[in-house]
Amino acid sequence: MPSLYRFELGTRTCALPGCENEFAARSSTHRFCSEECKRLAKWGKRVCRTCGGEFIPESPRQMFCCRDHYRRFMRRVASRAALSREFHTEPIRWNGVPTMILPPKALDKWGFKRDPFSDDPKDFSELFWSRSHTAVRDYIIDGINRVHVRAVSAPVGYGKSFIWLYVADQLRQQQQMGYEIINVHSVDKKGVCANTLLRAIATDLGEATPKFFEPEAFSREIGEILVLRARERKRIVLVVDEAHRIHPDALRAIKVLRDIKAGIQPVLAVVLLGQEELATILARHSNREIGARVKLIQPPPLSIVDGEVRAFIHHLCAVATLDRAPVDAAERDEVPIPFNNSSLDAIEQELGGDVRPDLLTVQSLASHTLYEAHSIHADAADADCVRSARAKLTQGVF
Repeated sequence: MPSLYRFELGTRTCALPGCENEFAARSSTHRFCSEECKRLAKWGKRVCRTCGGEFIPESPRQMFCCRDHYRRFMRRVASRAALSREFHTEPIRWNGVPTMILPPKALDKWGFKRDPFSDDPKDFSELFWSRSHTAVRDYIIDGINRVHVRAVSAPVGYGKSFIWLYVADQLRQQQQMGYEIINVHSVDKKGVCANTLLRAIATDLGEATPKFFEPEAFSREIGEILVLRARERKRIVLVVDEAHRIHPDALRAIKVLRDIKAGIQPVLAVVLLGQEELATILARHSNREIGARVKLIQPPPLSIVDGEVRAFIHHLCAVATLDRAPVDAAERDEVPIPFNNSSLDAIEQELGGDVRPDLLTVQSLASHTLYEAHSIHADAADADCVRSARAKLTQGVF
């Protein structure tokens, strides 16, 4: 055998980045000084939970790139726990609990024509618009008009889906502008990948999709279709719901499609809607190409100081009583609601601690409070009903 292919035993340096240990190689495939280094190299890079930077972990359980970030995370956890103890005697675990469906007797007792907290709005006029939701709505519409990539990162129950449904309805009413909306979502565990994205675009544009295709070649074909639609003065809007489950290859596909232009104007406007993980995904170093092109907004919850929690509860009760949206705030405030001032104060206090006062969270606490008032045959909910509902929600008894 030629000496070029003969392996000679000798001293090598470990191939794991960051490990410079030298070891005696036993074979041509012996590249790591220990099984631990070999497992870490196979495990690959990770993203720091604090700064979003990539690093080689020192152990399979490590999720921080340095000790300072770990200590910062632990201080944050300790401060949140202290805040929770200040407002509550036990940790809150009822975020995301479904709303309580009120019995028909309770609805008749308080003059509701439908359930104020469990029934969805009948039309867009019944939606509640806080300052935060209005800003997100205008932010999305402005991004579509400017043909930008806009992302909304908010927790479960914020109201992202209703905001987008309203925006989509407004776009469809502007027929002279020629908007074409492409909705992308995935119901499987794999999330939104490049194939799902490209198939959705082709299907919504009325193009045939081959059963098997190369993403690179197919993205070029879709790019040509988008350019033709742009020349026909069509505005294509790509909406990715559940974008916190998007794959890196789908982000790269969006970046490629965004680089396609009709003249100097991009042909595709993109809206990404997802939970808090979406902000972390876009901040990763590996996604910096698309992250630099995305304008991200992380909206705040309902404001307790500005009375938006009270206004939201009053709005839902007024809609359920009138069976329509109130004309203005004056008509809304004239409708009697089964909450006295002490109960509203207690709800604001419960939502002022470690719980984010989003729409779904407020609905859950308010509906369980009314159910407690109905169970004790009270004319209206008071602070004791709120505390009882919170205790049962915390204990998981509902």
